Amino acid sequence: KNGGPASARNAGLDECHGEYIAFVDSDDWLEPDFIEVLVQNIDESDFVVCGYYQVTAAGTIPVCLSENVSIKIRDFVRMHIDDEVKGCNRLSIDAYIGAYFWNKLFRRSLLLSIRFPEGRIYEDQIMFSQYLQQVKLVNIVTYCGYYYRIRSTSIMHSNRIDAHIFDLIYARQEQQ
Repeated sequence: KNGGPASARNAGLDECHGEYIAFVDSDDWLEPDFIEVLVQNIDESDFVVCGYYQVTAAGTIPVCLSENVSIKIRDFVRMHIDDEVKGCNRLSIDAYIGAYFWNKLFRRSLLLSIRFPEGRIYEDQIMFSQYLQQVKLVNIVTYCGYYYRIRSTSIMHSNRIDAHIFDLIYARQEQQ
């Protein structure tokens, strides 16, 4: 039975045994060295984030930072109040980290106590806010290794705003 993305991710969390976890959306793809590069860059952080390519019918656009950065989560949260923290532009960091799981490598031990809420469209935002409460440090690297396909027919990019609005409101409330 197809239970949707949250159900599949939760099943993967139940079955995984490695030290790290990465998530890939079903219509996206990775560079062959994606895992290797992120493992090499996780160091003492709780997760590592890499750049990505937005792939559309019109072309491919890289979304990458110009230098590697380590950010304490408390500083990341504070960036939502201050324009800059330690020379990092908030909009660049926000776009790079995002409240999604697909361009990151996580320490498995920190994900085992939380689950993706099933039956919700914005399950990433809900789970990511819960995850951030457990972590202290994130490494962000300039490497672009994830290809994020944007389709007008996907769940997230369709014109069915009415079907999404209640899940978005729920996700925002769960983040607070």
